[in-house]
Amino acid sequence: MVQILVPLEVIDELLETVFSVRDWIILGSIGVGIATFATIVLVFTLSIRLSRREIETIRKIGGPRGQLIAILGTEILMVLSTAIMIAAGLTFVVSRFSDVLIQFVSG
Repeated sequence: MVQILVPLEVIDELLETVFSVRDWIILGSIGVGIATFATIVLVFTLSIRLSRREIETIRKIGGPRGQLIAILGTEILMVLSTAIMIAAGLTFVVSRFSDVLIQFVSG
């Protein structure tokens, strides 16, 4: 009877540790997601602020509002496309070479 109870206690402790680690990973992922979103907002806000003179020039020479929206939309799409391609490339490298990378990092 004692032999059955001890493994159950060990399994309970192990499951508690696993769920605790899972909670920290989820919390960390949420934090990274929030930081990423804030960075995206900051990049586009600064980009529009830096383009303010160009936007004003287009307005002064009679450029249609649709043209401004197209220019800013194209810029956003280019930045997002580049970010997605970089993320996909890094994801591929990590998924393909994760064992080698872990061995390299751990020494």
